[in-house]
Amino acid sequence: MRLRTLIPAVIGAGVALACGPSANADELPPPPSVEQVLSQAQAAADGVRAQIDAALSAAGVALPTPPAAPPAAPAAEQPAAPAPAEPTQPEPAAAEVSPEQVATTTDGQPAIFVESPIFVDEQGRPMLDVWRKPNGPNYTWTTAIKDQILAGRPGEVLHRVEGSFFDAPATPRESIEAQIHGKSLYGPGTPIYVGKQNFCTLAVAGYDAAGNKVGLTAGHCGNVGDEVYSADSWENGVTGTVAAKDPGGDVAVIKLDEDATAVTRSYNGVTVNGVGATPAQPLANLCKMGVATGLTCGPSLVTTDQVNISQVCAMQGDSGGPLVVGDRLVGMVSGGLSALAPCRTPLQGPLFVPAISTNAEHVFAQLDARGGVGAGFRLPEPGEPVFHRGVTGKV
Repeated sequence: MRLRTLIPAVIGAGVALACGPSANADELPPPPSVEQVLSQAQAAADGVRAQIDAALSAAGVALPTPPAAPPAAPAAEQPAAPAPAEPTQPEPAAAEVSPEQVATTTDGQPAIFVESPIFVDEQGRPMLDVWRKPNGPNYTWTTAIKDQILAGRPGEVLHRVEGSFFDAPATPRESIEAQIHGKSLYGPGTPIYVGKQNFCTLAVAGYDAAGNKVGLTAGHCGNVGDEVYSADSWENGVTGTVAAKDPGGDVAVIKLDEDATAVTRSYNGVTVNGVGATPAQPLANLCKMGVATGLTCGPSLVTTDQVNISQVCAMQGDSGGPLVVGDRLVGMVSGGLSALAPCRTPLQGPLFVPAISTNAEHVFAQLDARGGVGAGFRLPEPGEPVFHRGVTGKV
């Protein structure tokens, strides 16, 4: 993000709108800390369980302890994913949504470089009836009470980015189907590894004027020459390379492998049927998709020729994600006005720092003016990709 020249008045306006009407300190008591909320919730849950245990014990019935995580598939059917070590994650610089670091294996190598087969049966054949990926690199299912509370929903919660308590978007069925056919699928909102360090989100995928398969993400996610992997099909290995960056904006162009990838307008519930729309007017509803916080929406606050500031939840890992109005791409997530109050849990409501996105109109104008890879961008045809036997990647 290259937006540190924003005037203080814009920053003040964004923060004021983010926090709602002002109030004196004696009118609003300070909110409880996350630790206090978790402690109270855990105590209440423990009390309820103790009462249930006592009642069932008196009736001569034992209450089984629920598993801490969903059971893994049998080893013969689903080889275990490599167990990543704790990722090292630097604090994002002020006023930026930094790319998330990649989990590593115990020997210090990036987990995405460890070979692992996709879903296979005992004979080594693809299991077409399996659409839910188990734990893996930057992919952890949990049923811990605190995680359910912070995610604002009961049941299993998926964590993909350290520091985010949202229920992250799971690998969609269309990505798994593409992987069964030997492809990594790229579309709006696909999570990506860039190089050996960064974890970001793709804004859109399609073709340029020369016929190259290309994808766009935030420029600060990597450098020219960095290898790119889909985090939803990391087992496939390298499937793209950062081919260019716009020096005048936070945009990177990824050239995707012609044979190892497929591109689509629709990915994990987000569809882009048009690009380069007129920047949204104030208070227009915008939505974004990111690997850290998923699909979130909020009002547009300020729009310039190059950027949009909105009250849309985003944090590190969401960088490069698509900002849409309906099914039109109007921008890509670039950063936040400050690092003061990042959006980490849905329990925050609108109380987080506004997000900054690069306008799609500006992005595509710059790509066309520069020429080369990415210039003359067009979306895939409706219905792409189509695999053998007429099976489409859309479900």
